[in-house]
Amino acid sequence: MLRIGKLGASPDQVAYYEQQVAQGLEDYLSGRGESPGRWIGGGCGGIGVAGRVDRDGFMRAMAGCDPRTGAALRPPRDGDDRGSVGCAARGSSRRPTGTGCRALATRSCTRTRWLRTSREPRVDGQRSRLIACTSTHSRAGPSTGRVLRAEVRERLPWVWWREAGRGLFEIEGVPDKVPREFSRRRVEIEERAVELTGVGAAMLSRERLQRIALATRKAKAYGVDGGRWRQEARTRVAEHGFGQREVERLTALGSRMIGVSDADVVRQASARLSGPEGLTEQHNTFTRRHALAGIAGEFEQGASVARLERATSSYLEHRTVVPLGRLDHEHRLTTRDLLAAEQTIIEGAERRRHPLTGVVHPRLPDLVMAGLPASLSEEQRNAVRFLATDGAGVSALQALAGTGKTWVLGVLARVYETAGYSVVGVAPPT
Repeated sequence: MLRIGKLGASPDQVAYYEQQVAQGLEDYLSGRGESPGRWIGGGCGGIGVAGRVDRDGFMRAMAGCDPRTGAALRPPRDGDDRGSVGCAARGSSRRPTGTGCRALATRSCTRTRWLRTSREPRVDGQRSRLIACTSTHSRAGPSTGRVLRAEVRERLPWVWWREAGRGLFEIEGVPDKVPREFSRRRVEIEERAVELTGVGAAMLSRERLQRIALATRKAKAYGVDGGRWRQEARTRVAEHGFGQREVERLTALGSRMIGVSDADVVRQASARLSGPEGLTEQHNTFTRRHALAGIAGEFEQGASVARLERATSSYLEHRTVVPLGRLDHEHRLTTRDLLAAEQTIIEGAERRRHPLTGVVHPRLPDLVMAGLPASLSEEQRNAVRFLATDGAGVSALQALAGTGKTWVLGVLARVYETAGYSVVGVAPPT
């Protein structure tokens, strides 16, 4: 999974980041429990920075300064200091620990400062200005959970997983109080959510919960004695009704076989993923990684990496999937149903090109626009005039973002209402 978000580079944003996140920053960059961060990017060579990332250097670069000396880096000649933070969280489908990129922001984020230095190198005739750091981390992707569940069942054959909501799974037979006892971080977030909003976490959006989680994050604890922790864990679970006798009762159940074949998985996945609510519900195309994440949903009890890859390959060869070639270094695909739906739309629009429907008096658009409190550009006026008089059953308005398409359609609706029409607006779900 890849998530990218811009944090910005203003002093206030940097201060907020340092206060709320950097308290646990060293956990991510020091290599304790994670792969240590390392400096990357052509801009690093220009200022002589290389090797392992430390917290002080990280925060200096966050402020737009040399990670070693703290000296300010000069902005480009046009004065555009395009410093930004891009968060890229990746989960690997090949092993339980994912590979990600992280620099100048925790949780696999990439921090870039497009600033010049006097010793800046050139690459292919262009100035290389990127200063970033990267490391391997253990943030789970959508398929990693399935792999982990499969590995748990391989070691503990008696385990059977049940869905606990919000994409979480718990072991069937374990009292509900036990996982909650060991999910103190989750409890902390839920309690803070109630304090801030007055409602339970289940009523809040994922984005709101992520912000609360970020604001309440603490540094990780290291140096925990494993033997002592296990003994404490046994005592704690026994206090919540899961002692030695309950454990033995579960283990006595033995292995529960999963009788779903790869062919069954692909058949079920194709019906779901290639349908109107599948991979093309929100996007016209998808890639192999999208398909793999979708296929993983078929394996509630988990699946090995090899089986996930094999099932994904079989699905991509299914008759409901249509390859489209490469775009942006990735093979793109779509579904046969989506292509058929698009063809139906195109054919319907072609049939309704000249029905002379919805035509208003040629002077009406200008009369309506003259009475509006806000003025339109001549280009917008022409669009209103054309759409109100072209007579086509289906007309398309295409323009760049921010050019006022919504405003134009609002004026067009006013024109038709003035002409006596009832206007109904529709839009795809977001």
